[in-house]
Amino acid sequence: MTLTPAHPMEREKRNIYISGKRTSLLLETYIWRELDRLSLDENITLDEICTSIDQCRDPNFNLTTVIRYLTMKVHTLKDQSHHRSPRPKEMAEAPMAFPSAFYKALENIRDLSHANLNDRPDQNS
Repeated sequence: MTLTPAHPMEREKRNIYISGKRTSLLLETYIWRELDRLSLDENITLDEICTSIDQCRDPNFNLTTVIRYLTMKVHTLKDQSHHRSPRPKEMAEAPMAFPSAFYKALENIRDLSHANLNDRPDQNS
């Protein structure tokens, strides 16, 4: 039997626990893969990742939308760190600096949540 790869926009539903309460999230398969990779990189569970995101987001923002945003932001931050000037060999072998891309992205979500969305420059009255 041959396994065919999932279409990038195919969605998958998973049950997770956010602050101890079970909920189901429907996300694209590639987002789940990114969350799984993030879980391994940060050594925390998917439940802990989703709980952290939920606690940082503005309640007016949809949780799945914020999760998608976070995965994109983490990917962007990691990509930016790879394109910086080369570090000396002894620094390159050092463990990853804190805060990681995940925690920087969480801060970005927190900042978005505290911003006054009515004062955005892209809105015209």
